[in-house]
Amino acid sequence: MSFDLTIVIPGIRPQNWQRILNSIPTSIGEYSYEVIFSGPNPPVDDTLVTTRKEDEWIYLESYASPTKCVHEAAIHARGRLFTWASDDGVFMNDGLKEAIRFWDSDKGSKYDEVVMRYFEGVNFGGNYQGQPMDGPRASYWHAGHHPDLQLPHIPPTYKVAPLGMLSLEAFKFFGGFDCRFEHINMSPIDLSIRIQNHGGGVYLSPLPTLNCDFPDLDDNGPQRGPVIRAFFQNDRPLFRALYSNPGRPSILDFNNYQEAPNVWGRRFN
Repeated sequence: MSFDLTIVIPGIRPQNWQRILNSIPTSIGEYSYEVIFSGPNPPVDDTLVTTRKEDEWIYLESYASPTKCVHEAAIHARGRLFTWASDDGVFMNDGLKEAIRFWDSDKGSKYDEVVMRYFEGVNFGGNYQGQPMDGPRASYWHAGHHPDLQLPHIPPTYKVAPLGMLSLEAFKFFGGFDCRFEHINMSPIDLSIRIQNHGGGVYLSPLPTLNCDFPDLDDNGPQRGPVIRAFFQNDRPLFRALYSNPGRPSILDFNNYQEAPNVWGRRFN
């Protein structure tokens, strides 16, 4: 069986998974989908349901880093298109549908990617003001807006996709994520830069697709602590090293995930 879209959710909060499943039908419209949850904590009593019989979800047990969880899920994916999301979010009305329609209508390269615009804020309080598409602050979606991306070998006009959607074929062609990155942040941004270096286009989704809660949690707590440490201790230094020098390959070996640990030491002993 195949689907229009595979949505991968690397997560540790299974109590949120039914909520995100419930939000998909009004976001995706007539398109079919599958959801792949990947992480260390299984669904509660396997009670998750999709509201349409043509749609499915599966769970993959994994103790790997979030980046490796998404990358490995692509091996099992059956969608013609591929995206990822966090389990503290809900999909927004018509967001997925319009992103798929936009991708289908694009007459550019088969390697193009859609930036899945999102909001984030405490108690789902994010809005267009913080992450706009138009106006003077629309540069939020460009590399030059972010100090950590202002590096010699990243054009400041490049668009970046912390959340992206592209064909599953293209995801695999580019080698997926560089699984030396750990958190889902710099790894998808690196992918969107490699796509543009290869000549593919990266375009903003017509509508925001995901609204994420951003609880005011301790950065050293059990949930946020590992991803914060991953960013400062590994992902940001690696990203700077890759783009402070010329020669970053656009296409990686898809099997690079095999070099990353199966157990993410920042979260698990």
